[in-house]
Amino acid sequence: MQTNNQPKQAGNIVDKQDIRNTLNKVLKYWYWIALFLMISIAVAFLYLRRSTVYYGASTSILVKPQENAIKDAFQSSFMGSSMASEDVYNEMQILKSSRLIEETINRMDLGVSYFIKGRLRTGELYQGIPFAVEDAKTLNPSIGGVAFSVFIQDTMSYVLNIDESHIQYNKTHRFGEPVVTENFSFVITAKSDQISSISRPKEINYQFRINNHKYLVQKYKFALSLGKTQDASVITLNLEDEIPERAVAFLDTLTRLYIEYSIAVQKSINSNTLKFVEDQLNDVEGILNSVESNLEQYQRQTGTVSTGEQGQLYLQQKADVEGEIAKLSIQMKSVDYLYNSLTSGGDISAISPSMMSDYKDPALSSAFTELSGLNQKKTNLLFSNTENSPVVKEVEQQIELSKRSVLQMVLNLRRSLVLKYNTLTSQLGTYRSRISSMPTTMKGLVNINRKVAINEKIYLFLLETRAKTVIERASIVPDKTILEPASSTGLIRPVKLKIYMMSAGAGLAAALVLVFLLSLFYNFIQTKEELAALTSLPIIGIIGRNKNMKEDYLAVEKNPQSLTAEAFRVIRTNLSYFSYKSASKAVLITSTMPGEGKTFCAVNIATIMAKAKKKVLLIDLDLHKPKQANAFNLKNDIGITNYLVGKAKLDDIVLDTPVENLKIILTGPRTPNASELILEPKLETLIKKLKEDYEYVIIDTAPVGVLSDALVLMKLSDINIYVLRANFAKRDFVDLAHNIIEKNNIKSMSFVLNQVNQKKIPAGYGGTYYYK
Repeated sequence: MQTNNQPKQAGNIVDKQDIRNTLNKVLKYWYWIALFLMISIAVAFLYLRRSTVYYGASTSILVKPQENAIKDAFQSSFMGSSMASEDVYNEMQILKSSRLIEETINRMDLGVSYFIKGRLRTGELYQGIPFAVEDAKTLNPSIGGVAFSVFIQDTMSYVLNIDESHIQYNKTHRFGEPVVTENFSFVITAKSDQISSISRPKEINYQFRINNHKYLVQKYKFALSLGKTQDASVITLNLEDEIPERAVAFLDTLTRLYIEYSIAVQKSINSNTLKFVEDQLNDVEGILNSVESNLEQYQRQTGTVSTGEQGQLYLQQKADVEGEIAKLSIQMKSVDYLYNSLTSGGDISAISPSMMSDYKDPALSSAFTELSGLNQKKTNLLFSNTENSPVVKEVEQQIELSKRSVLQMVLNLRRSLVLKYNTLTSQLGTYRSRISSMPTTMKGLVNINRKVAINEKIYLFLLETRAKTVIERASIVPDKTILEPASSTGLIRPVKLKIYMMSAGAGLAAALVLVFLLSLFYNFIQTKEELAALTSLPIIGIIGRNKNMKEDYLAVEKNPQSLTAEAFRVIRTNLSYFSYKSASKAVLITSTMPGEGKTFCAVNIATIMAKAKKKVLLIDLDLHKPKQANAFNLKNDIGITNYLVGKAKLDDIVLDTPVENLKIILTGPRTPNASELILEPKLETLIKKLKEDYEYVIIDTAPVGVLSDALVLMKLSDINIYVLRANFAKRDFVDLAHNIIEKNNIKSMSFVLNQVNQKKIPAGYGGTYYYK
């Protein structure tokens, strides 16, 4: 037999017994696991019944980068295509900007949401609504989110009902009639063909809600997600909405507005340039008409119609020079306009690239294009950022650097134009001096013809510029292309299977945590396996649960074929393996606390030994709370106390019992010095004498956790049985038994686990034995 009083040590990291014990602990609380799983699944079911279902829609747009030859060459040579990502990112900011989403909401007329109220839930509608709410306004902030119920009576009238705690309304109105109150106003128009196709429309509870505009913008901004492909400037748009058709329509409308905006920006630049040219044309046309009138009047007054061949030559040369000077003046004026716009913070988009085409300066054209692009980038960023945003500030710094570069080029260009202007002015002076030598009449005609020729050239130059601008407008095409029209991607959330699995997992995890806490804080011993894990001392018996243990002690005698009787037979067999020098054995039975079945076990161990034809004596040495007399229905008027004080002889205190071969010594009358009597040397002599007369002396003592009596008697016994009651004995009761052995040098100690659930008794301990 093992005598080590410490718990068993596992030889492997994970032992099969450990796994079995863990599973047993989990299965022991199976009802908690089942309860938590049922609750979690019920919660998931209710959540799915009441939660809003969201569907997805998707589309993609190809964004073409702005053309800039120098910039593109620089990027391809040194930076690859990484700069295109920044352009695409800016376009993504525009697509998700509040301004564009708000315009989409207005275009789709989403200010009112429509529903059909059912018994279990209310479903939202987007199409197939037999009426429309127009010009809806809330005049009271508390009306936001209020459900307006509409019960259609016929194609002409309806009942409007509001049933809220703060507002009540119930009236019949005609379709198309304005509904105006101090809280709201709107007009409901009927779709007669749809109403006519509905059977029993009065029974359908249609509802609508007037939405808060800012809430809608934020809702769709949150529901809209954008993505970018890694190697291409393609933007993918995904939207979640309660209605799949509305999600598709929203993306279609958003992308259409986005492309319209892109075209509008280009047309705005073109329109500004065209307006500038038109203003110049109007001025020149007025001057030209005036000069031609003067020419006609001069010819009538002087009768001169020709300047002569030499004069015509001078006139032509002078007109050519003055025409060049006029063109330079126009160019200088446009350059001055650009300079003033750059230095005063004006709109540089008013100058079209077509006006820069005659400058023959690709560096200026490229720098101007880059500045225009940065300015447009800032405009795009302001869609979704404030002016104090770090991103906007960074672009403003880039604009300032680009402005300085363009300003330097503009100043250099103006110096070049001024130099050319001065040269042509010097030539013009030569031609003027030659013409001045002509006759006065002819000279006047030359001057007028010269003015006509100059203004005609200016007029033709401006007409050519306007034609280029008009051609540019006609060739404006969107630089964004919809690669894939919006289409539904199906259900997004909630996914039923996922919700059920997550909920069941959470319920199972919560149940396991509870089981762990119960196992951690539930400090009671329940099974033989739990006791075996705490000690290496022998466990000689497992007694099943017996409801009549306190009332009927003679379980073996009255029911010899019961499971309880078989369990005590196992104890008898195990006790036979204890070998000692003497043929007789003194068996002491104790427990930690009262009520653990110590007396019950003592009576039935003695009984089962007697039935094996053994000569057995049972001694009740629990002098403080004796129970043996009640067990055998005897009078406790004489016993061991009488013997120890010398008032009775041994033969007087040994009594017969109903069990054959079993004798008993009761405690006798109560005595105030019970614990001192246990210390009497006479008691030790008595036990030695009894061991000579009987094969087994069964000693029933007081609980060792309450009184010290058992510690004294253990030194007189050969076998000590420590009774633990399942679901009552704590784990530290085993530690107490270990301490008793260590501190008192006890020879032998074994455990009996009492009142165990019959289903948890292992084979070999009477758990599977059964008599009919």
